[in-house]
Amino acid sequence: MKRVWYLRRLASMQPMELAYRFRQRLRIRAEERAHAARQPRSAGPRADWLQRYRSGESPFFFSPEGGEALALSVRRAFPEGVRCALEEAERVCRHEIRLFGSCFACGHPHIAWHRDPRTGFAWPQTFWASIETRAPATGVGPLWVWRLGQHHHVTILAKAFLLSRQERFAEEAIAQITDWIAANPPGTGVHWASPLAMAIRLINWCWTLAFLRSSLALTPEAFGQILDSIHFQADHIAHHLSFHSSANNHLVGEAAGLAFVSLCFPWLEGAAGWKSTGLRMLAQEVGKQIHPDGGSAEQANHYLLEVMEYNLLVWRLAEIAGERVPQVWLERLSASADFLAAMTDGNGRILPLGDGDDGWAVQLDAQPQVSRPRSLLASAAVVLGRADLKGSAVGWDETSYWLLGETGRATFDDWPDGKPSEQSVIFRDSGYDVGAGGTGTLVMDFGPLGYLSTAAHGHADALSLMILVGGIPALVDPGTYAYHEGGDWRRFFRSTLAHNTIAIDGLDQSEMWGTFLWGRKARARLLVWHSDAEHDYVRARHDGYAPRGVIHVRSVLFHKPAWIVVRDELRGRGVHQVEQTWHFAPGGKVREEPEGVGQCVDYATHAISIFPSKAPGIAPIWVEGVEDPPQGWVSTAYGIRQPAPVLSLRGTCPLPLRLTTVFRIHGVASADQDLREEAVLMLETLEAKLRA
Repeated sequence: MKRVWYLRRLASMQPMELAYRFRQRLRIRAEERAHAARQPRSAGPRADWLQRYRSGESPFFFSPEGGEALALSVRRAFPEGVRCALEEAERVCRHEIRLFGSCFACGHPHIAWHRDPRTGFAWPQTFWASIETRAPATGVGPLWVWRLGQHHHVTILAKAFLLSRQERFAEEAIAQITDWIAANPPGTGVHWASPLAMAIRLINWCWTLAFLRSSLALTPEAFGQILDSIHFQADHIAHHLSFHSSANNHLVGEAAGLAFVSLCFPWLEGAAGWKSTGLRMLAQEVGKQIHPDGGSAEQANHYLLEVMEYNLLVWRLAEIAGERVPQVWLERLSASADFLAAMTDGNGRILPLGDGDDGWAVQLDAQPQVSRPRSLLASAAVVLGRADLKGSAVGWDETSYWLLGETGRATFDDWPDGKPSEQSVIFRDSGYDVGAGGTGTLVMDFGPLGYLSTAAHGHADALSLMILVGGIPALVDPGTYAYHEGGDWRRFFRSTLAHNTIAIDGLDQSEMWGTFLWGRKARARLLVWHSDAEHDYVRARHDGYAPRGVIHVRSVLFHKPAWIVVRDELRGRGVHQVEQTWHFAPGGKVREEPEGVGQCVDYATHAISIFPSKAPGIAPIWVEGVEDPPQGWVSTAYGIRQPAPVLSLRGTCPLPLRLTTVFRIHGVASADQDLREEAVLMLETLEAKLRA
């Protein structure tokens, strides 16, 4: 299987990339030969490093004197956030560290930096390139230990010091960083195998040191040791950037790490080159990885959050340092803010389209239920000078306070209060329709599979739907759950059968070649979009089953605010196995409609009914929490899955075939009447009108 993966990966590369990979291989071999005898160099004269740092020579979001004043303001404005930070810091002092929403005991007296916290598997402490992380035979993926080594929890410790002035938090933060340095010599171990994880760690160390500038625990010796390690890690990133078909959010994060370190510590050897590379790559990639309409080129909403966060952090720090920022940077960030506002649900969560690992650059708010999309919108509103984003941001938050200070909050507070937009919108570049109808919201995916030749973070979800009721997802995308360690679960969560669309002959629309690798890719295309006060209509197609002689066309009518009609046309010949799946949010109770022609899925605050097609040969069955083969699962956070009701309509049928499904959103006046037949007639009438 490993050999097959490498052959497929090579097939996804162009000649220029093959040449680049060959040169990198030679470089890595040279690094490996030098590894055993390596004598690390110092990052430059260190006698006055700490003095220069404490004097304010290093630009940051707050000055050495301003940090304490800002901490006082945060204590007053966000007492609950401060309480959460101090509680989290106490746990971290006991080496109880939160990863992906779960807390793990990570070892005493030293943290086990190389041990997977869930399974106990210990990653070898050998030369980094000799460690197999892409398809490990152990079945244990590296993401959990990488997340531990990103040191988000260390930043929380340092912030707790600044908020409480308790030196023990600072001492623990310094002890953990220096302990990590001792356990991870340059080039040794799994923590050197991911330049992205390394870049995130460096960003967190920059914040940690800024929070600790006035601490007695930050001695000249400790500061010099940390900056030496920063130097080696930044140099490693600069020589192992994720170029060519790997140039997704990883390249953005790596560039952000280089830019961040170089701006914070301009006196380090190599800093000028890191700054030039980092800022240049960020300016190039923001125009590639964010579509003109603001969506993620990776077709993965979560990674749009990360790309926005990296760019906002560096943009703000560059502004403080007096660096000029290209206009395209702000243009794409502004567009992505609009996209983000449309893709955030009523709970402040990003709609989980495509992959997501719940990662971030730096955690400045320790509250477990903090809304990252709303926080980014608040910061972006001030950075971009866009008062219209205030309604979507909901309020000023602690993270925005640390980034933009009192001046930012005053600007935000001076703007008039607003409301999130309730207008329907089409994102043609990204491939999403967001139909807004008061209580209900419809989201349809007609975008490409993913980014570049690997489409690494895409899912086989062409023409899939989501339906939100009162801002809460009812018909859902199942999320991600796992990466390398997922096995069959990784395959399921990105499969066609895990999404609200149709699978033919038991196959996915696109061909999976590996954990982050796709072969043949379905191509989706928007055919018609129409929106007015009463209706939204979208029609699109994809050719994922063209090798089987089948084309899937989906037409959707949203008769506002309560009725949604979905018509699927399977164009082709011959007899095929057809399976249409409708995935509902966890916790729903399924009951029969009184007239017996549909089912209602009830939740505590809302309900949605489905009236499935009655096509000959198609049998409906409700499934929930089946493990072999997987079906009826939703992942609301990375590493977590829970049973959820799924309606599967499956049969072997001759083509062409037409399936018509109707949804009714409960809780609005127009749902009191049975308009099912009228809604179908409206679809046919509107289509005839649009054709004319």
